[in-house]
Amino acid sequence: MLPHGERIAEAVETAGLPVVLIGHFAGAAAAVRCARTRSGLAALVLVSPVPGMWDDEPPTLRLHGSGDEMVPTADTRAGTDRIRGSRFEEHVVPGLLTDGEVVTQVLEFARRVV
Repeated sequence: MLPHGERIAEAVETAGLPVVLIGHFAGAAAAVRCARTRSGLAALVLVSPVPGMWDDEPPTLRLHGSGDEMVPTADTRAGTDRIRGSRFEEHVVPGLLTDGEVVTQVLEFARRVV
């Protein structure tokens, strides 16, 4: 695991509270890698994730805006289709995600699953 991944893992292991790990854009891959290699996460949130292969380890929320031109939502479908399971949730908003929408969705998700 890369040094930043080790720091994430250390933070998860020493938090003392349930941890919801949020990965945004390319950081989603690091968050998924951490979730796959370390236990202790209460949940995982992927915001506009770059496509990849992931396993559905902790409860997972995918957030995306339908108007995202940098990472079109259709392009992430290949990766997220591989992790769908009983603990996978998805919220796609029309247009672009706002910071407020992300915070609201993450808090609601964390309250349900943690």
